This record gives sequence, C-alpha cells and structure tokens, in this order.
Amino acid sequence: FSSVMCIRDRIQNVLQQPPFRNPKTETGWRFPEKQKGQSAARDTRDQSWLMTWLNRLLRAASALASLIEVLLWGVVIGLVGLVIFRYRDWFRTFVGRKTDKAKTTRPAPEQLFGLQVNAESLPDDIAGRAEQLWNSQPREALGLLYRALLSRLLSDYRLPLRNADTESQVLERIAALNQPLLSEFSRALTAHWQNLAYGHRLPPAHARQELCDGWRRLFNQAPQP
Repeated sequence: FSSVMCIRDRIQNVLQQPPFRNPKTETGWRFPEKQKGQSAARDTRDQSWLMTWLNRLLRAASALASLIEVLLWGVVIGLVGLVIFRYRDWFRTFVGRKTDKAKTTRPAPEQLFGLQVNAESLPDDIAGRAEQLWNSQPREALGLLYRALLSRLLSDYRLPLRNADTESQVLERIAALNQPLLSEFSRALTAHWQNLAYGHRLPPAHARQELCDGWRRLFNQAPQP
C-alpha cells in the first residue's frame, strides 16, 4: 500500500513540472467583478442620456425648420401683396378688362368733374378750336383740351374713370398705360388746368403751341388751314 502511495506522489510531482504545467506570473491592476458591473451600468446610463439629448436636438431642429418655413411663406405672401398693392391701378386697368368682358359693358360717363366729356360735345378739330379760344378765352381753351383728353381716355384707352376720381388719380391711371408721350402731355395739361381752374393763374404764352402740337402728335390731327 505504501508503494502505491509513493508512485502516486511521484506522478503528481511529474504532472506539476513542465511540460505538463507551465506556471506564469501576471502583474497589473484588476478591478473586482462588482466594479465591472458598475462600469457597464454607468456606460448604459451615459448612452441613454446621449440618445435622449440627440432626440431632443432633432425635435428642436424639426420645430425650427417648420418655423423657418412658415416665416418664408409669410415673406412670400407679403411680397405678393406688396406687388399687388404697388401695381393695383395696373391690375385694375388691364387685368380687370378680362373679367369685364363677361359682364355687360357699362356706358361711358358723359360728365367727369362737372365737365362734358361725351364726343358729341366736342368739335372735330380740338387743337384748332383751342388755338382760336386761347387768347380771348384761355379757360375755355384749356377746358376744351382737358375735356377732349378725358373723352379719349374713355373711348380709346377704355380707362375706367369715375366722377369720384381726382385729377391725380387720373394721372396714375394714365401712367399705368406705360405710354410716355401720353403721360407727359397729360401731366402738363393737368398742371395748367389746375393752375387756372383753382389758382386763377393764366398759362404762359408758349403753353398754347406746346399743348396744341402735343395733342396733334398724340391723336394724329393735322392742323386746319
């Protein structure tokens, strides 16, 4: 029995020696298993906080994008409204014609500002008659030219003039036609007419020929011999 124990001890000693066993010494720091668990939990909390922060950031960015979109649409609508307001007379004059065609055409007024503007009340040669009246009756001469201008604006240019319009509003409607010669003539004639009608100031002598020649250039009326 003792021999058997000796043999077993020898075998155990052999097994504890190389190449059956190679003991290796390791040095370094090692955290307990409990600390590993705490670190993993902390990493999980950090990741959760980061995801929450990113989600909030994305929601804030989405809300900001929606706000910017609303502001941009507001700017666009405001610009469109500004353009419509700025060119309201042009829209009223030209765009309104398309809708007016479907309606019954209203007859042109026979009087504007208390002046007769129907064609029947005007002579055939407007400029010639104004030249005849100028020296002795300048008010009638200017009134004739102004009445004839209003009549042509109604008949030739189909401007929707009304009794409630002022001389300045008439000039704005003329400017919307984008005809420089007509606008220049109308401004000069209106200024002389207002000076005489409201300020009782006679027009200068050169205005007679300028206005009569301007009328002929615009409306192709040759001077009478």
